[in-house]
Amino acid sequence: MTIIGKILTFLLFVLSLVFLGLAISVNRLNKDPVSQKSWYEVAQMRKEEAERLRDAFLTKSRECTEAQAHAQKLEQQLKLVQAESDKRVREVEAKAQAEAQRAADLRTSFEKAQIALSAAENELKQRREEASKLYGIVKEKDLAIAELQKNLGEERNLRIQEETTAKAYAERIQQLEKANKDLTRQLEEERERLFRATPKGAERGIVNPPPHDIEGRILKVSPEGLVEISLGSDQGLLRGHTLEVFRLQPQAKYLGRISIIEVKTHRAVGRILDYKRYGKLIQEGDIVANRVIPQVQVDK
Repeated sequence: MTIIGKILTFLLFVLSLVFLGLAISVNRLNKDPVSQKSWYEVAQMRKEEAERLRDAFLTKSRECTEAQAHAQKLEQQLKLVQAESDKRVREVEAKAQAEAQRAADLRTSFEKAQIALSAAENELKQRREEASKLYGIVKEKDLAIAELQKNLGEERNLRIQEETTAKAYAERIQQLEKANKDLTRQLEEERERLFRATPKGAERGIVNPPPHDIEGRILKVSPEGLVEISLGSDQGLLRGHTLEVFRLQPQAKYLGRISIIEVKTHRAVGRILDYKRYGKLIQEGDIVANRVIPQVQVDK
């Protein structure tokens, strides 16, 4: 064999080896190197997997759409909640401001209360000091009261003695007053007896004025010569007393004399003496007194 033949034989051998490697490579290329399956099977698997993925994608798309709608609903609810939350926040902020103002007012009130408390404590301290002083004074007063009570007992005994004496004097005075009334009654009876025994022509001369100054008015005048006057026993007037009658207006004038025949507490009745001369002159409102004032001219 020639060299060319040998070379060609060697080239054929090399090419056979190359074709063998290519065949092995192509055979390997017709299978998935990972799963060792044919590409058709792999394609069927990929197709099935793609369909599954598409179905899953559609499912996920629907779920996403539903989730999006739910998300929009939740967003609306969130907006409502946010609005309500903002409203509540504003209310809370307003309430917080009010509470802050109230706290400031309370702080101011507390400070004022502290000042007032301090002043009250000082005043209480002063009051305690005053109470201590007053306690000492009360103690002294108690001692004085005890002494006064002792003296009061003595005074009470003395007062009882004086009351006993005063009672005896009162009884004596009552006896004297009774005797005085009896004597006064007897005196009035004697005056009445003397008055009745006096002749009519001498009536003008009977003079028995009250022992003290009194003055009143004529209230009534009767045709029988009797007059009612504004004086009575409360003025010390008695039966048998005589009073002068006069007038000051329009000019001072003496009008005669009356004799008391009946006496009451605030009123009395008298008889006009020398009625023929003075009876027509005496009128209501004329003055009656125990004596005539100097400026009145007395007719004799």
